[in-house]
Amino acid sequence: MRKPLRPTNKDLRRATASFSAPVLGWNTRDNLTGMDPRFARELENMVVDGGCIRVRKGFALAAACSDLPEMLAAYDYGTVKKLFTAAANKIWEVDFTSHTLIKRAEGFLSNR
Repeated sequence: MRKPLRPTNKDLRRATASFSAPVLGWNTRDNLTGMDPRFARELENMVVDGGCIRVRKGFALAAACSDLPEMLAAYDYGTVKKLFTAAANKIWEVDFTSHTLIKRAEGFLSNR
């Protein structure tokens, strides 16, 4: 009997995976295979600090915000890289060219 060249639907396996946020901070002491998944393996250079988004020490201010941001989210798809923040029940995009925040959506009940 012949075998199909392509896998059929019954040959495919589907799975769902969940990944939690790195709430335990940055771990540089343990190897990657034994590390608790709640540790960050790599840190980007953006932090929320007292009402503004800053690049880590040694760099310039990324964007000022009159309200205290509660959330940062990075969007990275191919060549498109963007950073979003939530403050005052609005979602803002960080514009690194003009060092300003661009309002993208509003009317939310929470910043998280």
